[in-house]
Amino acid sequence: MNLKNTSKPIIHIARDEKFIDAAHDIYEQAFPGKNRFIILLQDREDEINYLSKVEAYEFLYTSESYLAEVHTIIDEGCIVIFHGMKYDQSQVALSIKKENVTLVWSVFGSEVYGNPYLVGNEIYGAKTYKTFVFTLKRMLKNALRPYYRFFRRDDDLYRNIILAMRTVDYVAILHREELLRCKDRIKLRDDIKQLPFTYYPMDVIIDRHSGMVSDNNILLGNSAYYSNNHLEAFDLLKMMGIGDRKIICPLSYGNEAYADEIAKRGNSLFGAKFHPLAEFLPLSEYQKILRGCGIVIMNHYRQQGAGNILHAMHLGAKVYLSRKNSLYQYLTRIGCQLYCIEEDLKPDNKNAFRLLTKEQIQKNRTILERELSLDRICSELQQKFNPLLN
Repeated sequence: MNLKNTSKPIIHIARDEKFIDAAHDIYEQAFPGKNRFIILLQDREDEINYLSKVEAYEFLYTSESYLAEVHTIIDEGCIVIFHGMKYDQSQVALSIKKENVTLVWSVFGSEVYGNPYLVGNEIYGAKTYKTFVFTLKRMLKNALRPYYRFFRRDDDLYRNIILAMRTVDYVAILHREELLRCKDRIKLRDDIKQLPFTYYPMDVIIDRHSGMVSDNNILLGNSAYYSNNHLEAFDLLKMMGIGDRKIICPLSYGNEAYADEIAKRGNSLFGAKFHPLAEFLPLSEYQKILRGCGIVIMNHYRQQGAGNILHAMHLGAKVYLSRKNSLYQYLTRIGCQLYCIEEDLKPDNKNAFRLLTKEQIQKNRTILERELSLDRICSELQQKFNPLLN
């Protein structure tokens, strides 16, 4: 779409998601008083689960004529930012016909990696796929596909989301490595532009009084999703031996049945040394646990758990990521002290569980605070959008 200068507000189309309060604070710091957040809910009886700034938001209901209401809000020259891209948001994007509207897709990740037309089994280890994903995929496909096609008819939910992604002018995403993956998978526009952005500026996620890691326990994964590839990590840790360390395994959100099975297998393999976190913890308590984990292993083959990873690095943890993870590629490119699961987490590496030195910790902190500061993120937003707003 063609762009022109405008004094119109920035329209945010979002859902009840945990990132939205942070997005509101960031954009209000960058553009005070120019933001209008529209939250899409299914109906008026829906409970709010994640949003704490309810008075700052407007609510529309997808069971009603929400598209017509959105069209009264979006004027020519608007900037419209989609936080994530679920089906109801994609319908908004595809229905915008007004001139000179700039569309921005702020990537969550699940809308890409949960779309069967975009991702296959490459984000799963072979054992995880065989044990969990393949069986469930086959069962759901056979059981639900006839009903899905009946109710949706020719209106394919996932394909509509992809079509909406292809309409945007900007992709708000932390680093170019992930943008290139998205561009290749989705076939985004050739002239697509990156807006460097994260919902987790270091100023927001760190507590400067929280100190540094103080123990050598292992934090494994960030959730109860298959893409954590816990089974492969279990095999690796069993082969290496963990000594007297504890394995702390967050499983408080995601697939409940998967969480139960991972907890069962972890207990069987590591006994009392395995500590699954099955319940949500207050932030202060979770941070206390993180400070006890000098080793962090995130066995994702895609970008995932960025907030946890960045927080752990700032606390001084020795972080292992898969080379397949674009976040590993980005963090090593900017100079962080980071370690590769495939290359460094091996039984013959006697230093695999040796903690970082104070110098290495300070190096990571300096880089992260420089690259991911709130001021820098706001500056990037202003640089891109001020010409469109003034």
